[in-house]
Amino acid sequence: AAATARGRAPTAGHRPAPASLAEVPPAYVLQLALYRALLQPLYPGRTVKAALLFTEAPRLIELPASALDDALARLTGA
Repeated sequence: AAATARGRAPTAGHRPAPASLAEVPPAYVLQLALYRALLQPLYPGRTVKAALLFTEAPRLIELPASALDDALARLTGA
């Protein structure tokens, strides 16, 4: 199998980790928006936050509530 410069085999569909929220694929934001929508009723009176951890970078990108709300609104047409 071919190896990368770091000695690891490349994975199919591998993309570098986004550098910022603006580079996060919309599908990831929507997925976390859906998770948050499902979890919120389980934790009344609490704020459910979402973040993406890219282990290769390493980078943690917290998704603001407004980005999650917008993604869900686009899905539902609200």
